[in-house]
Amino acid sequence: MDVVGAGPYQVQNPKSWGSHASRLTKVLLEGHGDPEIDRHVKLDQEAFDRVITWIDINAPYYPEYASAYRDNPYGRSPLTQGELHRLAELTGSNVKDRRSHGLVNFTRPELSPCLTSLDPDDPKRKEALAILHTAQERLAARPRADMPGFELVHPVEIQQQEKYDSLMEVRAAMRAAIVRGRKMNDPER
Repeated sequence: MDVVGAGPYQVQNPKSWGSHASRLTKVLLEGHGDPEIDRHVKLDQEAFDRVITWIDINAPYYPEYASAYRDNPYGRSPLTQGELHRLAELTGSNVKDRRSHGLVNFTRPELSPCLTSLDPDDPKRKEALAILHTAQERLAARPRADMPGFELVHPVEIQQQEKYDSLMEVRAAMRAAIVRGRKMNDPER
């Protein structure tokens, strides 16, 4: 990959990543190549700016940096390092590689692609499926940040959020004072 944060550590050349190099930006600017699609798909300036900004901040998927599984691989997986290792042993799949996320299905574990090479009656498959069902239950009890019901669980992240919320309160008070034509600490008259 040639993107900042997910690719080589070398210095990137100007305009070699982000919206300048994005195929999506090119489609948004030049069209899809199909007049029928282009006639129906139009973005106003604000929507266009949001997409371009999203690309330029490296297209984050999760709505926040906090994680329900901070100590697990990649900070997002309900599978522990040991469970991933055992699942790889049982299935022969490279489930430990973060690019192999499509090998596991937490919604319907029995349909996980990592299980396809195992016979339904194979004890290895049954053990692998049990690991996946455990992770599925864990995920239902403690949703990821991209799922309804997500809550901060790690003390460091809870403290960070409290600090952020406090700063936002001060910021709001400062803005309110400016609107009133005052400084934040001016006594009310």
